[in-house]
Amino acid sequence: MKLVGVYASPKPILEDPEFLPALKDKGVNLVILGGAFRLSEGVLAENPMPPEVRDRMGPGISLTQDDSALRKAVDRVHREGFSVWLSAFAWWGGAEHAPELMMRHISGRPISDFAPAPFSNESKTLVYCPNDERTNRWFALAYTDAVLRYGAEGIDLTHARYSHVAFVDNLFGCACERCARAAKSWGYNWEGMKDGVKRTLDGIQSLDAKTVREFSELELGFADFLHLLGGPEVVDWFHFRADSISNALKGIRQYFKEEAQDRVFGSDAHVPSFALLVGHRYRDFREFSDFMSPLLPWFEIHYLANFAAWADRLCRWIEGLEEDVALRFVYRLFGYDRFEMPRNVRALRVGEPGCEEEFEGDLYGIVEWELRKARAYSPKGLPLYPVLKGGRWPAEVIRRLIRAAEEMGYDGVVFQPLYISGGEAGYLRRLEF
Repeated sequence: MKLVGVYASPKPILEDPEFLPALKDKGVNLVILGGAFRLSEGVLAENPMPPEVRDRMGPGISLTQDDSALRKAVDRVHREGFSVWLSAFAWWGGAEHAPELMMRHISGRPISDFAPAPFSNESKTLVYCPNDERTNRWFALAYTDAVLRYGAEGIDLTHARYSHVAFVDNLFGCACERCARAAKSWGYNWEGMKDGVKRTLDGIQSLDAKTVREFSELELGFADFLHLLGGPEVVDWFHFRADSISNALKGIRQYFKEEAQDRVFGSDAHVPSFALLVGHRYRDFREFSDFMSPLLPWFEIHYLANFAAWADRLCRWIEGLEEDVALRFVYRLFGYDRFEMPRNVRALRVGEPGCEEEFEGDLYGIVEWELRKARAYSPKGLPLYPVLKGGRWPAEVIRRLIRAAEEMGYDGVVFQPLYISGGEAGYLRRLEF
């Protein structure tokens, strides 16, 4: 049987008697449950968060003393014949509460100095350093404890990465002493790499508008851009960030499998066109995940916001640069010039209600392209479960994407009924397709 999953919270499971039957009607056989966990005292003692927040959160996990709703939801889902995976976050989100654990910019400043950033939903909460052994030990202990305590069949991590590409300054961290030690131990020239990245940043900011217009007219891609302005240090930098995520996840999974060897451990993967820039190298997932799950439903936050933020930043850096030129240039860098895209930042409607559902471009074509890229990037032999929108998008777009995934040879699909678009947020009570 192919896996058909859906993310859910305990609330609709416990309050809506038709919620689970409606999922069955759609062929769902896996529920991925999020919520606050009550962990064992021994694990809680390892929580690296400051005392003032330690009772309600650890890195990646909300904590509670009353987990009755989650326990009841797990029991009900199991009784109805579904499998259960737990959902938990990782490095993205919450580090503003723990400055000592927070990532640092390549300038040496804490990343909080750069947040919140224009068009960046994910800059509202900040990233933990992925090379901090305290945080990573907590993840290993907490994920394992949660799965065993709640009797789940596995755990599906999300945001096991740096912030999205729209948080421009986040791309240039973490550069703390922990990361320096890790980089040197893996054979990187740490100081040379940092200097090269800083030179590239200086080079971009010293461009004039005429040069960027020429770049745009030449339809330069990312490799061309690196050739002109960057060096091997920039490439090394993004691979170092990916090494940081991959190596940490390998260690976390190793502990998990030693304690819960019959349970599933894995993580979703970022949108392929932007994945390396947030620390995800698809080929590495074989080493730390039992499956591949390309996360494709967040069209505003993980697609449109990137273009808006980078066009805005280029216009701020480069005097006289027209917004439409900057936007075309950014589309080209990420390969999106193949689509009919909005001509100005305002038309992207980032932060406006309806920006996804009423997108005037080819929503299906864009997500289908990323779906094909994810299939091509994914290592052979791993089960493949892309995450698609569970509603809000036009129903025919969702149905076509499901058919496309089947035709591409995916092993199942997971639906995301949570929506965060244009400042609106909520859970759909039904899959809308």
